[in-house]
Amino acid sequence: MTTGKRQRVGDGGEPLPLPADHDASAKSPWYRRIAFWRSVAGMAMAIALGCAVVTLETASELSSRSISFHRRLDLLRSRISGLRTQAADAERQLAAMRSERNARVKVNRVLSAPDVTVLRLRPGVASNARGLLAFSREAGGAAIEIVGLPAGAGQTCVMWWIAARGFPSKAAEFTPDTDGQLSIAVAMPPKGAKITGAIVTLEASKPIDQPKGRIVLKGALPKPETFG
Repeated sequence: MTTGKRQRVGDGGEPLPLPADHDASAKSPWYRRIAFWRSVAGMAMAIALGCAVVTLETASELSSRSISFHRRLDLLRSRISGLRTQAADAERQLAAMRSERNARVKVNRVLSAPDVTVLRLRPGVASNARGLLAFSREAGGAAIEIVGLPAGAGQTCVMWWIAARGFPSKAAEFTPDTDGQLSIAVAMPPKGAKITGAIVTLEASKPIDQPKGRIVLKGALPKPETFG
């Protein structure tokens, strides 16, 4: 019984020498064998391919999450913008209510003053407006209440004090409500002015320094009054 490596024999039965590379392969260390490094190369390639697949999947998931995040962010920005707009509208409405309340307080103070003077304002040419102008030296203010004012687009109503001498002085600019009603406080005449009455004109351009538009309301005092 023989053991060990099988010996090659020739045609006549004589033993033949083993190839040199066989002896070298049999005697070389494992880390020098070609088969080992081929296995290592195969494993490295498999690992690289696996890493590439994982990287692609991770990148795809991150891209999807990023798109979703940006969509949510845009939605939040839109909601915040809407809330800011609503807050600004509410603030303007509150400011308008405060202004209207303050104006009403001034009007009531003038109308309830013991020395109040009331001037009836009659319609001008092609006008159906009517109004009252009240002023009080003790209250130090004046107020006007009007109904039936025309509400023309791009036009402004202006009240003027008419002086005995000189040019009219502007008391207020205003835009009537859709129903043509108005109740506001207006400026008193300049100190030392001798006033004979008041008018309300409908002006189409700005700035408005002197009355140029159509007179929609007018009124005259029984006698001129000088304001100190």
